[in-house]
Amino acid sequence: MEYRQLSGTDIAVSRLGLGGIPLQKAEPEQVANLVAAAADHGINFIDTARGYGASETLLGQALKGYRSRFLLASKSMARAAGKLASS
Repeated sequence: MEYRQLSGTDIAVSRLGLGGIPLQKAEPEQVANLVAAAADHGINFIDTARGYGASETLLGQALKGYRSRFLLASKSMARAAGKLASS
């Protein structure tokens, strides 16, 4: 796996990440298997969003035992710092 350094940090992010949108209708076991396979292949970045249906919930369950191995990005509809979008 190739990695890139996040500018101004000592964090290395895999060039290939796991996108959460296709997971929204997957079964929990499928998501758990996917997270395990991603970790096994050196992927360390997951992108999701509140608007991706059950993606965040499914990933939260699947990340048990793997959480420290991934960087997570979860987008929101908020457009100002400190404000959360309602769901």
